[in-house]
Amino acid sequence: MPEEIKDPYVSLYERMAKLIETDPAAYYAERNRLITAAISDCPQHLRPSLQRMQNEVDFLRAEKQNPANSCAAIFWMIGERLSVISAKFSEVQTIAEEMQKTARAMRDES
Repeated sequence: MPEEIKDPYVSLYERMAKLIETDPAAYYAERNRLITAAISDCPQHLRPSLQRMQNEVDFLRAEKQNPANSCAAIFWMIGERLSVISAKFSEVQTIAEEMQKTARAMRDES
């Protein structure tokens, strides 16, 4: 019978859940270490904006003072960001379509 393969994310969740119950200071230190490592693994040009977003998440978590309100505020923030990205993407798509029309017109003229 094959040995059970344990999901590393489940193991991490279990470890963090145990830490918050037994040693909150160690939990927050490990949380900060994991977040810093994740941001450091990203391309250099993205790190400042990721750190700003993490700072916003931390602020919202502190401001809302309970998990449900924190999650709602964070989801709202992410939704707002996605709306901005979607609008920018639509602008780029419109410009690309106009460029294609212009290129076709120039090709047809020649």
